[in-house]
Amino acid sequence: MRQEIDELGMCIEHCLVFCDGLPIGRQLRIKRAHDSLSLVQLGEILKIPKTTLSEIETGARKVPRKHEKAIHEYLYHMYFEDGQYVERWGDDIC
Repeated sequence: MRQEIDELGMCIEHCLVFCDGLPIGRQLRIKRAHDSLSLVQLGEILKIPKTTLSEIETGARKVPRKHEKAIHEYLYHMYFEDGQYVERWGDDIC
């Protein structure tokens, strides 16, 4: 897992990553790695249990309907740097 995060981080630093075509779980994992957040931290932010979040990231579970809005907000509107929330992006960016 740590190696995967390091590889993702290296890729993100050196190229553009377009996640729109990827499964939602993969999008979450890439953004979480970029944002330097653990499963526990992101689970607290999204109010989703870390086990559910892990299952979504691995593709073992679909996003429960009640969590769709929070995940969309995180993926498309929340900007983090080094694990710290920085700002919310407007709707016009994505």
